[in-house]
Amino acid sequence: MTGLELVREARKTRPDVPVIMCTGFGKTVSESELADAGIREVLMKPIILRQLADAIRRALDGPRLRTASPTAPPS
Repeated sequence: MTGLELVREARKTRPDVPVIMCTGFGKTVSESELADAGIREVLMKPIILRQLADAIRRALDGPRLRTASPTAPPS
């Protein structure tokens, strides 16, 4: 099962739970597919602690989708 499939299954029982996907896999998934699955944030491994903290805050605050790479400056 992929992470995306896991999220879809988990949201069947808890559609309200915010999801942050952390991946090191390079497969491209469209933003619309991620948003449709209910994923609020995508972080690329290796994960920088500050990016994770910021992603958690944004995921709890609202439904928008953001993707971040470990080399991107904090927003």
